[in-house]
Amino acid sequence: HWEIEADQDNSPTEIRKQLIENGGLLNTSKEYILENLSCQRGQCAFLLVRDTVDTIGEQKTQIMRSRFGLTGLRRIRHSTLWKISIERGSIEAVVENVLRTHILFNPYSQECYSYGIS
Repeated sequence: HWEIEADQDNSPTEIRKQLIENGGLLNTSKEYILENLSCQRGQCAFLLVRDTVDTIGEQKTQIMRSRFGLTGLRRIRHSTLWKISIERGSIEAVVENVLRTHILFNPYSQECYSYGIS
């Protein structure tokens, strides 16, 4: 999961287009962009897990600015987006159990956000 922030003078859409074209963030032969998060069947929850110190995002930001000349790029943040889906039962109870076990994130070095439940 990548979050892109552009300077006020630059269009986030244009920065995103440049990042995709130069191949620095994703390999379009193997990876793709999700425009929105959806749940095909049953109930779903999305958990966003981010390192407290985002060295991967900082490194990508520096590479995109220096190597690819994207001076309008303010920041790139890297995280992992987990999708939990169930066919029946309570998605809230499942998410609560998963969060309690810390199986998807380390509470000492990462932050976890509920990104949405549907």
